[in-house]
Amino acid sequence: MTQSARFVPKMLHPGQVSEPKEDDKPWLRQKNESARLYLTFRRYLDMGSKRSLRALVASEPDTQRATKGTTKNQESKKLSDVSVPGALKRASKTWHWVERAEAYDLDQQAIQAAGIRQVASCAPHASKAYRVMQLDYLARILQEKLRPGTVMERKDLLALMARYQSDARYGR
Repeated sequence: MTQSARFVPKMLHPGQVSEPKEDDKPWLRQKNESARLYLTFRRYLDMGSKRSLRALVASEPDTQRATKGTTKNQESKKLSDVSVPGALKRASKTWHWVERAEAYDLDQQAIQAAGIRQVASCAPHASKAYRVMQLDYLARILQEKLRPGTVMERKDLLALMARYQSDARYGR
């Protein structure tokens, strides 16, 4: 009984142990992913939140679509009649299209939210909180001016009410 020698690398420093780096933009072309599959994934990605493999196959104008139980005379094809090729299903699973598309959607939402926050921070009248505070302020002034024994000119009262209505209209 002889034991064979095994080469086992030894770590000199614990800092050498590292996890594989997560891709920060997984919707970009992956290592070893073919250009044809990546372009198909990009079409899948561009379909938006209602994306599906069936819709992807149905949207391809050049390919001959295999449909379930259709006749030669039947021109209109329902999405449920379109069958997805096995190669496309395998590519979707192998390259994690669903997860990559979700990451892309989340990134796009973050970009849009940042844009909205930037616009809102530059325009103080755009926020709902500001409009609510203005309406509350105008309502308190109006209540005070309408108390019994308080005299207010008609034009001032109408101007205040018009401002109140204007703020209320745009505050929806």
